[in-house]
Amino acid sequence: IADRSRRVYAGMLAALDEGIGNITRALRSTHLENRSVLVLSNDNGGMSGTYGMSCCQCGTSCGGLNYPYRGWKDSFWEGGFRGIGFVFAPGMLRPGAGAYTQYTPLLV
Repeated sequence: IADRSRRVYAGMLAALDEGIGNITRALRSTHLENRSVLVLSNDNGGMSGTYGMSCCQCGTSCGGLNYPYRGWKDSFWEGGFRGIGFVFAPGMLRPGAGAYTQYTPLLV
């Protein structure tokens, strides 16, 4: 990857992927996978403008793209509030089942 910022970001994602793999392997090896719920989520929309492009001291760009929503992390528009995530619960969810909903109230 030519761009240093993107290489650093790709490395962070690779480490995240490895960590999630370690967790799922541990659940599987202890026979807890079908009785567990794994929730992965971000905080909220991407950061705006030049603030978002150099906010980290790790050498990566923190800028986000909230398209098709308007706004950023520091705004009250939907782009500042929406975030992606998923729930992995093989013993509780049908394969292929999905929904666009808020799951935080269910977990609190």
